[in-house]
Amino acid sequence: MKLSDFAPQFGTLWAAGATSSTLQYPLLSGTSLSTGRASIASGFPAANFTPPAAGGVYPWGADWNGALRTLSVSAQNYEAGNVPVFSADFASEIGGYADNALVQYGGEYWVSTADGNTTVPGASGASWLSLFNGYATETYVNGTFVPGSPGYEIKPNGKIEQWGTYTTDSSGLITVYFPFTFPNSCDNIGVNEANATGTWTVNTPTLHGVNQAPNASAFIANVRIWDAITTSWKAGSATGYWRAEGH
Repeated sequence: MKLSDFAPQFGTLWAAGATSSTLQYPLLSGTSLSTGRASIASGFPAANFTPPAAGGVYPWGADWNGALRTLSVSAQNYEAGNVPVFSADFASEIGGYADNALVQYGGEYWVSTADGNTTVPGASGASWLSLFNGYATETYVNGTFVPGSPGYEIKPNGKIEQWGTYTTDSSGLITVYFPFTFPNSCDNIGVNEANATGTWTVNTPTLHGVNQAPNASAFIANVRIWDAITTSWKAGSATGYWRAEGH
């Protein structure tokens, strides 16, 4: 197939110049329709396939125009680059959105992270990934990553990176809640020192982080500072940066 084979786009909708007598749009709905009338659910009924001499009726031209108008409206929207708006009713009718389906809702774009997805984008525990809320660009100085205020970035390959700052309690413990819950899992955590102080004399304090209980929404780290005088790890207050990767 070649790009030149692409069908003409619907700059004009089907039956744009039709009248109410020649265009049934939207199509009729329900089951108690006049004999021979079409609907989305039933299409053209059996009466349209029965010869008039045997009690059938010809299909209504207005229904034909209505069916083609319906398809051209949908095609024109996609050709114009529009993204469908999330609809709970539509989701229920089709058995939920598919994995990786794209919708817009609440001024954001969302990607489904599950098949049969009937959850509402942005709701607690919903199976949707926001493409732009909190989206941030990484900052590098001389090739070194420089984290700022808490944020996250969704990579084109679906990987997610998050970052922020931390301050331990007096025992060196930190609990960090991610700005954005990973849809599947947190795969890697890094903790770096920005400034560390203790109640003892230290020479060039060094940070030692032991990752504990990382999950999709938070992680706990037990931070220790190296005491060069006693040559041992000790607890103490510290501040620094954290960085997490997942999907």
